[in-house]
Amino acid sequence: IYEQYSFRLLKSVPLFLTILALIFMSQTFDQPSDSTIFQRKYFKIGGGFGFGHEEEICGSINPYSAGGLSIEHTNQYSKYKKFTVGSQFYGLNYDEAFAFGLNPYVNYSGKIAAVGIGLNYTDISSEWRAEGLTPTLFLRLGPEDIFFADMHYGTNMPAGLPSFQMGLGVGLKRNTENYLRFGISNTGFYFNPHFMMDNSLSLDPYFSIASSEVYHFGFRLNYRIFHE
Repeated sequence: IYEQYSFRLLKSVPLFLTILALIFMSQTFDQPSDSTIFQRKYFKIGGGFGFGHEEEICGSINPYSAGGLSIEHTNQYSKYKKFTVGSQFYGLNYDEAFAFGLNPYVNYSGKIAAVGIGLNYTDISSEWRAEGLTPTLFLRLGPEDIFFADMHYGTNMPAGLPSFQMGLGVGLKRNTENYLRFGISNTGFYFNPHFMMDNSLSLDPYFSIASSEVYHFGFRLNYRIFHE
């Protein structure tokens, strides 16, 4: 009797171990505990367009449209920590005047907070953007994959307008780069989801509206090239 039942038990051990291994493997890929999995370096190349109407303090409404490219290099040290150096290049048609813009910047991101600084140059001036060199700024408080608050000034490539945003964000998945941002800007309420389609391709639409005449729409597409 002992030999009969002990043999049956031994036969079930491989199946039990296989199921247990699959469970632990799925947990590992879904929520990795080893941060070295995320240590990598990559370039991100992006492009996009934007258009809308801006209302100046004097009350006049000016149309604008733009298109541009961006390139970044990122050192990612863990799931949450990364350092990025990049620049945006765009052409801006503002109230029938055309100009080029350049925006180099650096960003550091952690789990609880992130900060970015840079400079923007364009020879078109408006109520929100002075002619010549102006600073760009980005701040985030809170984990990007759960819930956070952030502020942007002058970072909204390719249009460069609106240049100020302040609001909240909600993570859509455990992936730190799937989130939804919303809040206020100088063209009213804004809505900005960010989707990672796979490990390389991301979509970044942006929409804000203050009235039927004052609004902004933009769309960016980014692609990563891993080299380490």
